[in-house]
Amino acid sequence: MQSFFYFFVLSLLVISCENNPDTGNVEGYFNQTSFDNDVVKNLPYYDSIKNIAVADLDTIFRFSNSRHIVDVSDGKGNIKKRQVDQPSYSFSYDFTRHMFLDYMGHQSLPDTIVHRLSTYFDKLGKQNIGGFTLDNDRTVKIAIKGIRDEKSNAEGGHFLIWQSKYERNSYPQLHIKDTVIAPGWTYQIYMEQKLNGGWPR
Repeated sequence: MQSFFYFFVLSLLVISCENNPDTGNVEGYFNQTSFDNDVVKNLPYYDSIKNIAVADLDTIFRFSNSRHIVDVSDGKGNIKKRQVDQPSYSFSYDFTRHMFLDYMGHQSLPDTIVHRLSTYFDKLGKQNIGGFTLDNDRTVKIAIKGIRDEKSNAEGGHFLIWQSKYERNSYPQLHIKDTVIAPGWTYQIYMEQKLNGGWPR
């Protein structure tokens, strides 16, 4: 789950990636990457986004689950469409069209919720937020901005997590550091290296 979240967020943050000085290696670049003080300054906006997402969790999941249709094989060469519930959904924000998109590029939230969330996304601007992931246990993961170092072939991002759960990092190629900036809020920086044009999993 953690790996999919980061992959999705990195894809939606491409346009907001910072161009920082090259360091030649991922660890060196990661160690030079610092927490952004603007995240603390903008916390009331992030908190408002979290409050809306959590308060409307049931509505969001009913809406998203109803539209989550997958192809299922019966083992005999026949494919059928089936609705499948998910434990988590990620949403990227289109600042031009003021709408939220799922990983397929489809509108993914009810209009009433879009209107309320858009107010805070527009106030923050695309330099400070790209989207968010909502889990059915009320965990909220906000994608703040992407970062990239072309020389070391590394990419990553800044994230704000509400009710963060400890997950042991079992991938040696992942570099993660975090800090608690307010009760319930963890600010995390994540980075990894692309290998042979793809992401290690």
